[in-house]
Amino acid sequence: MVTRAASKPNQAMCCLTVGHIQILLPADTGLKVVALLRGAVDGHLRYDATLDRVFEIDGELDVQYCAIKAGQVRMPKPPAAPPAPAAIGHEPLKLPHV
Repeated sequence: MVTRAASKPNQAMCCLTVGHIQILLPADTGLKVVALLRGAVDGHLRYDATLDRVFEIDGELDVQYCAIKAGQVRMPKPPAAPPAPAAIGHEPLKLPHV
């Protein structure tokens, strides 16, 4: 899916940061997501024996929008092939005379 989003060379893109997660999106979609998250709060779901599940609010949700130009998007290079294992010789092991 990342390649599909980055495949249009002149498409306006954005980096949407929600908490500690950064997502690359088309700019128009990113603006819609920011609008949808307006008023959302950060927190976590925990289990409470008497109420089952409880959502505890930690504070306001940190949402940031940053425009990204097409030239600023880079795909990671594939990892280099590991070195070939050293060849084992066919001569028998020679032990030193003691």
